[in-house]
Amino acid sequence: MNSPPSRPPSVISSPAANGSRNSARKGGSIPISAACASLPFLKPSPISPIWISSPRPRRFVNSSAVRRISSLITNNIPGFRIASPHMRYPRNNSGNLAADSGSAGFVRTPFWTLVRSEPYRLFFPLGFFAGLSGISHWVFFSFGKAPWDVPLHFFLQIVGYIGLTAAGFLGTVFQRLTQTPPMKSPTLLLFLLLALFLLSSPVLQNATITAGMISGFFLLLFLWILSRLRSGKRPPPPLLLALPGLLCAGAAPIIRFRYSALGTDLFAQGFVLFLISGTAPVVGRRILEMPADPPVKMKPRFLAIVTVALTGLSLSFFLQCFVSTPTAPLVLRAVTFVTVLLVAGLHKPPSARCPQRLFFWLSLWFVPLGLAAAAATPPPYRPSVLHTTFIGGYSLMILFVALRVITVHGGRKYLVDRPFAPAWIFGLLLLASMFFRVAAPWTGKNYIRFLGTAGVLWITAHIVFLASAGRFLLTKPLTESSVS
Repeated sequence: MNSPPSRPPSVISSPAANGSRNSARKGGSIPISAACASLPFLKPSPISPIWISSPRPRRFVNSSAVRRISSLITNNIPGFRIASPHMRYPRNNSGNLAADSGSAGFVRTPFWTLVRSEPYRLFFPLGFFAGLSGISHWVFFSFGKAPWDVPLHFFLQIVGYIGLTAAGFLGTVFQRLTQTPPMKSPTLLLFLLLALFLLSSPVLQNATITAGMISGFFLLLFLWILSRLRSGKRPPPPLLLALPGLLCAGAAPIIRFRYSALGTDLFAQGFVLFLISGTAPVVGRRILEMPADPPVKMKPRFLAIVTVALTGLSLSFFLQCFVSTPTAPLVLRAVTFVTVLLVAGLHKPPSARCPQRLFFWLSLWFVPLGLAAAAATPPPYRPSVLHTTFIGGYSLMILFVALRVITVHGGRKYLVDRPFAPAWIFGLLLLASMFFRVAAPWTGKNYIRFLGTAGVLWITAHIVFLASAGRFLLTKPLTESSVS
């Protein structure tokens, strides 16, 4: 009795085996490029041909065979990569898990190296920690678990939350736009130590030490940006408005010793408004996906933005110092910022109803709205109305700028072009928090309850943000060409 013909062994053989198409049809060896020609998700790298024995090429159409062969190739043969978005760490020709030159895969980079080139990975978490601590103070106060401490709330929110997130943003943006080398490790360590001492300084109960920490941190950031401007390419002119903003942040703690209101406004309004006026015409246009105008057309517009912002904001603080009209500086700052938005072309609502663009655009307009409303409000209600600017403007803008930065630099650029569902949740939560905080003084006996509700909504919004997008802070970036 004749035994059935033996099946050719499925092993990797030498290129010396039969390489013709006829021998393949008879059960010989075929090149893997021919065997996988019908599989679009397999791409061989440029190495020497590798051969696989197979009775017939058409057997590769079977799905189970496809899975077995793709597993065999990707796990045991260096030089092949899966051209699929699910393969995050492809193999290079040496067999290591790293991206080949020109591939669209992820790169294995030490975290400290990433932080040196993208400081937001370090300062965004510190800023969010400070913000959550500052808002939780009001929640504990509403439950009777903490005393009334306005200076601590101001310090943690304005200096910690806004200041540290702004430092991470500026450190990343200026390195990328000036195309300078990553921040040196001693410099980054110095920034980190100053930030940690800055956050822990309220425990010391010493105003002089706290003021020194604040001034030292922001003046050091000012000098670091100057060094980047001298040694690298020139960024767009509006970004240079960050420099007078940092000077305001560095001088505010010292001025506050003698002129408390002026020092407070220099940080809460001067520093932040200079920074937003400089970054919104550049970064805001990218977030809103506005068409890029040629440099010849944008240059006079950028120069007009710098002139308007410098003149208007500087004049507003001059009026606050020498003219006893508390409403005129607020009105002038609101008019100045609206003019900046109009000149930059940011007054038009976004075309795509995507939450990232919609909430960012709303945050731009809540800034002047809160300033103008505070100017028209009686003084006892003015601090609460200013939270339209602080929550609806600053906080909302920080979350959606941070979302853009950490998704693009974290290798998730595809989230920019599609609606990000959690953005609806934390965006609406922040708007609800703004409503409760602004309405609190008009509720009489329910003031404390509204204050606590606003704090809970603010904290919940940031927890949703960190749960949905915070993991991208640790994600390795894509290749340089895919990051913008």
